[in-house]
Amino acid sequence: MKKYIFVFLGVFMMQAVLFAGGSSQASSSSERGDYLAGLGRVIPPEEIYIDSYIAQSDYSYPFPETGALNVITASGSRDNTAYLLMGLRGKKEDFSALPPMNISFVIDISGSMSSQNKLEWVKESFRIFIEQVRPQDFVSVVIFDNIAELLIRPANINSRQDRDQFRRQVDALRPRGGTNIYVGMEMGYNQVMVNFRPDYTNRVILLTDGMDNISGRSRKEFLDTCGRYKEQGINISTIALGEEADISLMVDMAIAGGGSSRFISDRTVMEQTFGSELDRLVVAAAKNLRMELVLSDGVTLRETWGYSHWINGSTVHYSLDTLHNGDYETIVAEAVLERQFASASVIGNFSLTYEDSTGRTISEGPFPVIYYPETGGLIADPRVREAQGYIALARGLIDIGARAGTVSRTQQEFNRQRNEQITTARNSSAGLSGAEPVNITDSTEMAVMRGYIIGELSMCLQIISSLSEQLNAVNSSLDGGKYAPELRILESYRINFNRSLESY
Repeated sequence: MKKYIFVFLGVFMMQAVLFAGGSSQASSSSERGDYLAGLGRVIPPEEIYIDSYIAQSDYSYPFPETGALNVITASGSRDNTAYLLMGLRGKKEDFSALPPMNISFVIDISGSMSSQNKLEWVKESFRIFIEQVRPQDFVSVVIFDNIAELLIRPANINSRQDRDQFRRQVDALRPRGGTNIYVGMEMGYNQVMVNFRPDYTNRVILLTDGMDNISGRSRKEFLDTCGRYKEQGINISTIALGEEADISLMVDMAIAGGGSSRFISDRTVMEQTFGSELDRLVVAAAKNLRMELVLSDGVTLRETWGYSHWINGSTVHYSLDTLHNGDYETIVAEAVLERQFASASVIGNFSLTYEDSTGRTISEGPFPVIYYPETGGLIADPRVREAQGYIALARGLIDIGARAGTVSRTQQEFNRQRNEQITTARNSSAGLSGAEPVNITDSTEMAVMRGYIIGELSMCLQIISSLSEQLNAVNSSLDGGKYAPELRILESYRINFNRSLESY
């Protein structure tokens, strides 16, 4: 038998794309998955979030002409399954028109930041950021390794000299030491408190590529601290740099702290974040969003994705802390149509309330979700079509990940029994001169395991082929440019699973 080369490594995979989900804007599933799949790794099913895949496209939602946000509804169906899509788009203001900011950047300078030159990403991004800062903005910088240190005290940036001094201090940073996230975060909050003003955007932005290995603080202590400062009007946004970061903690901190989170895997995305998209990480267009989807008679919810929710009869309640400036959010509900609906029937109504930037409570809706019978193989509405493709992909990857985990465990047992056979054969032939090599054959149990492994690898390849065909069809119907990272993940999987299958 050829050497078995299938590799299963449990690795973290987060949610959503560049920005996916208001207060819990998670890391990009496709971006992170593409990065990890390229390393030949299979993503564990528990680390795949359907919400994240859905959230990663803005679906070209138009910006509101007036008010804080725009609401778009759409639907599509396959057989008796309907997909109800509700999209939000926050207003977009120029950086110069944004509310004044009181920000403390908390930067990880631990030794691991030298990997991939991640600290250099930070430096280049700050060169972009510092050119945008306005005289009314307060900015401070905290750095941390084993301890926290205040690099730049909270101050306004008023002149060319101030900007150059800021840049020189950041440029002088060098990686060193361990990773004490908690003390850095706490010092960052303290700097924002110095100039706290209710009419400012008061925010800590934490950048790290690792896990807290110094402070000894529990996850609960992290989240409690974020929640406590949120109640005082200071939010936290988190940026996870590279796959070694504690992505799960970063996302949960952003949720508890009323901010946003993001996974960044390369220099280009980092620079974009601190350039044209910084407002999407910091500034709120609407807060405390409370949304309801009321399903019509004959429509039964099967599953829904997009932010915290609870269900009461035929009504699904969703909550979202923050819709950021220029940002987009997407909710999708999958439902069963238990009767025939005529074309243009209302199968659901979507309503919401929120606080705008002045603190006023606004109510909007209901916005009807209209059903149209599908006549072709693909869902007619392009936004729903794309979202349903992400749902199918994520479910397929979850299935593949579960099968891969079982295959890995079966392979370990197969190898254990094979090694026992080899050891026994060697001991039996010890001291025999000129003895022929012993022919090792599978036991009945091993033959069953081998057949199971081959069958599961083949099934994974079938799933990969089916998903690739579906995503390519949707991509073509949307004039290309969709699913590129996802298709790379599937191609990487195809190569690795084929290689594993060939070894048998």
